[in-house]
Amino acid sequence: MATAGGKGSAQQTDVRAAQRVFVSYASADTDLAHRLVADLERRGICCWFAPRDVLPGAQYADAIVRAISESPVFLVLLSTHAIASAHVGREVERAGSKRRRMLALRVDSTPLTPALEYFLGESQWVELHDGEGAAVSRLAEAILRDTGPGIGTQPPVAPKKRTRQTTTVFAVIAVAIAVLLGAGLLANKWRVPSTGRSGSTSTAAFDVGVRPSIAVLAFEDRSEKQDQQYLARGIAEEVLGRLAKIPGLKVIGRSSSFQYDSRSADPRSIGKALGATYLLEGTVRPDGDRVKVNAEMVSTADGSLRWSDAFDIKVVNVGQMQDTIAAGLARALQISLDLEADVQRGQVSAKAYDFYLRGLQALNQGSQSSSADAVADFQQALALEPSFAAAAVGLGKAYVWIGQEAWQPPRDAFTHARAAAELALKIEPKNARAYVVRAEIRRIYDWDWEGSRKDLDSAFELAPRETDGLQSAAMLASALGDWIGARELATEALALDPLDYAVHELIADYIAIPTARYAEAEQELRTAAQFSPHAGNLHDWLGKSLLLQKRYDEALTAFSQETRDDGQLEGSAMVYFAQGKRKQADQMLAEAAAHSGALWASEIARVHAYRGEVEQALRWLERAYEQRDEDLWFIKADPFLRNLAAEPRFQALLRKMNLPVDPTP
Repeated sequence: MATAGGKGSAQQTDVRAAQRVFVSYASADTDLAHRLVADLERRGICCWFAPRDVLPGAQYADAIVRAISESPVFLVLLSTHAIASAHVGREVERAGSKRRRMLALRVDSTPLTPALEYFLGESQWVELHDGEGAAVSRLAEAILRDTGPGIGTQPPVAPKKRTRQTTTVFAVIAVAIAVLLGAGLLANKWRVPSTGRSGSTSTAAFDVGVRPSIAVLAFEDRSEKQDQQYLARGIAEEVLGRLAKIPGLKVIGRSSSFQYDSRSADPRSIGKALGATYLLEGTVRPDGDRVKVNAEMVSTADGSLRWSDAFDIKVVNVGQMQDTIAAGLARALQISLDLEADVQRGQVSAKAYDFYLRGLQALNQGSQSSSADAVADFQQALALEPSFAAAAVGLGKAYVWIGQEAWQPPRDAFTHARAAAELALKIEPKNARAYVVRAEIRRIYDWDWEGSRKDLDSAFELAPRETDGLQSAAMLASALGDWIGARELATEALALDPLDYAVHELIADYIAIPTARYAEAEQELRTAAQFSPHAGNLHDWLGKSLLLQKRYDEALTAFSQETRDDGQLEGSAMVYFAQGKRKQADQMLAEAAAHSGALWASEIARVHAYRGEVEQALRWLERAYEQRDEDLWFIKADPFLRNLAAEPRFQALLRKMNLPVDPTP
């Protein structure tokens, strides 16, 4: 009986595999496709629907080709998105070559391409404009009329009365995206619901009941001399950027995910540390003007392989490869993509792309020399490819960082940064990252709070919220005293990048300390120091949090561990003053003024304000205004300057900076 039972089960499976409907659709139409499949299956019609019916570890292309070959009916959802998709065309062509019976549900009136018209010219079409219920009824009748009830997974219900069928158009998408380097992926902010077959266990490879999250680990350099790490990490960073543009997918930020690489990947522990349900690992092997990339996605729950692909392409096509990876993962996770058709980009040369990736590596190092290298690399990339928007964005970010650190006069650095951001937006008007760069310039240098807000709004409308934009928005909110908004934004950024020291420092410096939550600030700064012990200003702000808690000896120790450029002298001067050591305090303040006064006059103003020396504090603040001191954007919320709030000169300075003036009590 066991043998007979086994044969019977195999025969039943074969019958069902041969009596199903392959549903082809554009990823932008995922919501409609889910409803259609659910309705057909409630009527007893078995559907093959990707990615639900792709088994874990299977190659998508192989699974789709096999399913089309095994399904007697091919149903395509024809829409603008589907007709524009090369993947749709290939699925339709495959079904036509296999002489599958073809049905089309016309979603809109977009004309067919000649190729689709050739394959779908004799297919049966159903219009959607009469309503989904009526359209599904007509489709179900058409499928069951010629194929019979054996196609169903359950006894079908009696069909509804037939209505007039009209000739229409249709095409489907397996995956959207073939846009070149820097493509924007936009979509409505909804999550695709999980659907399974009525009365049976869903074969979906992924649980989409919750928002999936993914961390892109640093790709492994497999070059012969192991000297191409910038290429491996750069490609991984670009893939991360593609994924971050996909609504419905939480993408862990680079600062956190790049603390791990593919060689040291322990999925469970990394997933727990980062809050990620999936990891994307990869290897990169350059070979002349070609590059070989292997990428795979694994579950952090059990380490199982959920998606993989391999590429052997010319360097000029790396952007297409990154889009393909993003599209493959989105399809695997049942997430809809919309293609921004208005953005037109060409390929960039291998040399320009090489300069761009070198620039990314240099920029991420954050030192004065590496920032200069980043500027040179991005400029070389733009010289070779003047329409390389991503390089212009990188150049803008580099100059913002240089201006913040005063490695060039702020007026020069931010002028260059603005020109780069404007160039990026001219090349690519819907580049979300360029808007974030310009928002930073407007906050830090222009004190154009409304302009900064509008730029961030534009960035968030064009693409899902990334950690850079969220941090910028949080600091803008804190500058204006919106502590609730600042905390919400910082918390959102922390969820995306939990190991990024900068987010922890932001919470401490610009939210906790100004709201007198000194113990919280101390804890956030100690956490930040674990992730980046040598980051500038960390010990300065830690010292301030301890100073405000009147833990003077600990504060002095913290300040002593800081550099002279990042607050060592000013912090120590305040501690000595608090301890009553006036001579040492005066000496340290004089050193601070000589060292920092020409660049960061606001730092000297804080010390005088802390000492209650109002006139001197105001004089230094006015000097900071003339310098365009990059720290001055925080003047209104700065806790060390609050004893100046009622001073008319301080209020006049706020007005000159376009900041609201609070009424005096």
